[in-house]
Amino acid sequence: MIIDNEELQRRLRSPKNIANLIDKSYHCTKPNGSTPRQRAPVLVRATAGALAKQTSVKEVSETFNLSPNVVREATHSTNPEVRERVDTALDRVRELALDKLMESLGLLTEDKVKKSTARDISVIAANMSRVVENVTPKQVGGNVQLILYAPQRQASENDFTVVEI
Repeated sequence: MIIDNEELQRRLRSPKNIANLIDKSYHCTKPNGSTPRQRAPVLVRATAGALAKQTSVKEVSETFNLSPNVVREATHSTNPEVRERVDTALDRVRELALDKLMESLGLLTEDKVKKSTARDISVIAANMSRVVENVTPKQVGGNVQLILYAPQRQASENDFTVVEI
């Protein structure tokens, strides 16, 4: 998708642009070049956690100037606010990827295949399906485990005390 300069500037200034939402004050450095130990805001941790699920922890930690441990913690956070934001971001990415996947699959018509290479369209579909797969939670416990319990030995007639009346 190609956008003109005006659209680029509009997107960069948009309040929905993640770069405009992040408080960059935690990136400040001391005169000796070291970074002060400040806790990254919830929005930054949530964004880092969501991105780390789609790329590598190392990449995200370098981009956000966070330690890899902070990024890993954000990815699997127990903080409800961070967890909700990560899940919301991943749901949004998943929905957008599914929309693009369906759109690209819809473009794969007989006319398109005859007029252009199907390779281009199939590459888009394959890439979008990979994005959907990467952001879709994996189902744990899909295997069925069957446990059979053997009944305890039944008492035989010889095990009882016989009372004659």
